[in-house]
Amino acid sequence: STLSSSSAASDVYKRQEYGEYGFFDRVTSVSYKNRAAITTIKKNTIFTNAALTSEGDVWWEGMTTEPPKDLIDWTGQKWTPGCGRTAAHPNSRYTARLSQCPVIDPKWEDPMGVPISAIVFGNRRRSVFPLVCEAPSWERGVFFGATIGVERKDKSNGKTAFSREPFAMPFDGFHMKNYLYRWSNIRKQLGYFVPKIFAVNWFREDEEGKLLWPGFDENSRVIKWIFQRINNSGQAVKNHLGYVPPATGLDLKGLEVLDVQKGLVVNENELKKELHDIDHLFKAQVDLPDVLRKELGSLKKDLHLEETS
Repeated sequence: STLSSSSAASDVYKRQEYGEYGFFDRVTSVSYKNRAAITTIKKNTIFTNAALTSEGDVWWEGMTTEPPKDLIDWTGQKWTPGCGRTAAHPNSRYTARLSQCPVIDPKWEDPMGVPISAIVFGNRRRSVFPLVCEAPSWERGVFFGATIGVERKDKSNGKTAFSREPFAMPFDGFHMKNYLYRWSNIRKQLGYFVPKIFAVNWFREDEEGKLLWPGFDENSRVIKWIFQRINNSGQAVKNHLGYVPPATGLDLKGLEVLDVQKGLVVNENELKKELHDIDHLFKAQVDLPDVLRKELGSLKKDLHLEETS
């Protein structure tokens, strides 16, 4: 998918067409807490490596609070709770039509595309990155996208693996140099109305390893703040990375949540280590867009790290 100018002379916003016809993702990330996802996969869906119930339905860990009493696991063996094996493979997948999603934009198939007001990148970090952050500029947003960090815990040994997944791509289907230059140069084509760029992190933890945000449907509260910022409203405070909402700036009505403020704070020492790691990453690259090095330099200067470069 690419950002492009609308052919309609009166349309000053940038528009986008979606080039795919369906969803493809880990089914182990879906539960009844995510009603839209469950509705999407209720029919016309292909599952791989999930467990099978006695009624011929599928099941996977996390789908329901309590597991069924007996299943056929993903290897074809009988499975019961407490047998010591997972019923579904940790990487079990599903694919379903986009048209089955109850919250998809009604004009998602419009050949003119839909207006783009914001771009949202996702981190998966236990620390460093706040729950949500608005980039103060297109260039900072590109920096966010190019340095996305992902932490995944191996359930078999409890160890955490870390990787960089630029623009949320665990594998790159593009020539990465050209892709990065395209992101950095497209700002020149956007004119005055530039989509805001945000980065979210649903996986921030406290000192005891407990999630600071409930996730799933509650993420809509963060999306609401993003919409408010697009419309030039919504409370925000500035930190080293960009703009975040104060805890009072999020709609938390009816939500029993842990310390939200903790999830919105950027720890300077953690950020310094992060920038040090990114510095090493960039130095290993032969040809990066200048905008990325400039943004790194700006952040280092803001944190008085210039002398360590």
